[in-house]
Amino acid sequence: MRFNWNIPETTNLNFYDQIVGNRGIEESYFYAGLNDIPNLNLIKDMEKGALRIIKALHRKERIIIFGDDDIDGITSTYILFDFFTKLGFQDHYAYIPNRILESHGMQEGFIQEVRSRNISLVITVDGGVSSVEQVGELNQMGCDVVITDHHEVPELLPPAYAIINCKQKDCKFPFKMLAGVGITYLLIKKIAEIINTVTDPSYLFWVAVGTISDKVPLAGINRILVKEVIENWYEFEDDTLDVLNKYFWFPGDFSSRMAIFRYLIKLLANGREADGHNTSFKLLTSPKIYKSQILKSLISKRKESEKKLNEVRHYIEDLVSDEIGIYFLHYDKDDMIPHQYLGLCATTISKTHMIPTVFLKKRGDLIICEVRGIDGFDFIKAFESLQDLLIQWGGHQKAAGFSMKQENLEEFIIQFKEYVETHRQSILANRRLDIDCVFEPSQINQLISFVQIELPLFQPFGEGNPEPLFLIRNYNPARDGNSLSFAEDSNLSSDKNYDIVFNFRGSSFYLVDSRESSASQ
Repeated sequence: MRFNWNIPETTNLNFYDQIVGNRGIEESYFYAGLNDIPNLNLIKDMEKGALRIIKALHRKERIIIFGDDDIDGITSTYILFDFFTKLGFQDHYAYIPNRILESHGMQEGFIQEVRSRNISLVITVDGGVSSVEQVGELNQMGCDVVITDHHEVPELLPPAYAIINCKQKDCKFPFKMLAGVGITYLLIKKIAEIINTVTDPSYLFWVAVGTISDKVPLAGINRILVKEVIENWYEFEDDTLDVLNKYFWFPGDFSSRMAIFRYLIKLLANGREADGHNTSFKLLTSPKIYKSQILKSLISKRKESEKKLNEVRHYIEDLVSDEIGIYFLHYDKDDMIPHQYLGLCATTISKTHMIPTVFLKKRGDLIICEVRGIDGFDFIKAFESLQDLLIQWGGHQKAAGFSMKQENLEEFIIQFKEYVETHRQSILANRRLDIDCVFEPSQINQLISFVQIELPLFQPFGEGNPEPLFLIRNYNPARDGNSLSFAEDSNLSSDKNYDIVFNFRGSSFYLVDSRESSASQ
């Protein structure tokens, strides 16, 4: 047994009722739709920001959208850019920085772009809430800034015209965990409401792609947005999807459609270029006649990146010992991990071992870092306690990053270790599996029926709404293996009974953790 098991007290109900009760699911979870999204005016600065954008459109001001090169940022940039285009506006631009070449936040290349184009309104998507100095510089140039962001809000805010971020303390919007593309989508809806127009329904598809990619909880509004797309899969008319269709298989169920989202996320992650350009953004915005050629370029890049990614996966597997401890920190001094894979490496180890994970690497004169965490350990608070060593940082409690000077590396490692030790008990307590449903081998046929009929009601599964964890007690491989087998069960002995924690993904049962049951002892 690798993890603590949090076993519910109520285990004598049917599968459906156990999961509903143990997860505290309300009836609205199953039936909520787009009409249940709260009043957008509850979002601080939403109307103010929308009115400033409408003013710029009416006055034909030059507008630039500052995005991010992750999928959340690309889809955010696309739907806002395309919305302006469909309104008949022509003097708008987009800048998506390459995070391998540029640090997080607005850098000098973007400032120069604003200056050279004589921009009067900057709209940030999926970022900007930490860019205090840069927004101040833009203001001095006579440029207004409307920030749309979903990251944690620092104490000192930029001097922007409007900051649309649900995590602001005085924001009354009840749902705080939207992805950047979710915030952008609601801004578009607000603008459309004010000017009495409609939005392209296909935006919702790309909102789902960005939302899933950013690993925000698939609950509340995020669940509504993603579920709306999955349930109405064939109703979206979009030129990019038309071109992509030949690369898709027939997605007949929720799991298959989620798999296509994951395919798109991996594909669009290969669009980085220099000077604010991005191939994936070009794919989404180009006329249909050009999309096939751009798509071939992205597919080729994806194949190359998959090959390199497999090499990296093998490398990090060798880094981890059996006695991994309560955290993992690795400085890539041998230059074995490309910058773009630091976050994925951190995610792999953090998810596998349920511990806070830190990957550091030199880039130019700086050290950059990607971190991934678990419940019970807040990386944003950790960065706040170490901020004297950092240049720039931001993100979420469980997914964040920073940059710092090279001379601070050793001191950072020392102080981070000390900080982690002060949270040892919380980390250990959260290295746990929250069991949703407990049953005996005599109920295996009921499990199979539940998986086929009722389990899809709980989808889509993802961050914050994982596949339910089942616990079967006294499982015997020889007796029960024909009725219930696992994708990975090589360590189970046929002459012993086990308590097994597992889930159901796609079309298979996956063993998550196990221990010998009392019947074998």
